[in-house]
Amino acid sequence: MNQSSLSPAGSPQEIVKLNFSQVEWVNAVREPATVNYLFIRERRALALTWLRLIRHRATLIIFYYRIYLPNQRSSDRLKLMGNYALFLSVWAVLYFLIRCSNPVHSSKLASLALSQMERLSQFHLVKTTSGLYFR
Repeated sequence: MNQSSLSPAGSPQEIVKLNFSQVEWVNAVREPATVNYLFIRERRALALTWLRLIRHRATLIIFYYRIYLPNQRSSDRLKLMGNYALFLSVWAVLYFLIRCSNPVHSSKLASLALSQMERLSQFHLVKTTSGLYFR
């Protein structure tokens, strides 16, 4: 087994483009019902794995702030927690929609969840001055 087969599929942005793509859904609709069922089931599993990934990353960012930057200004901490709460809200709605319906129909909400997670990262990279950074 070579090293490239052990590497992850790609960045969260690439996973959103591939997993929530409307193009493959259009092709899958033309197939028999069993193929549609398997396609939705596979996409749902991939989407739920992706959701766990971005939630874990967001949690690590918050953990980093609590451990390495405990003396943040109150306004920065409040902004960070507000962004995290917004991320968790979008994440929860997206999780519910993916569990109950076809993940392909949730592409815009997936992009919103990803942008909220990236806002936490950008806030982190902008506010870090000690030379320590999370990546």
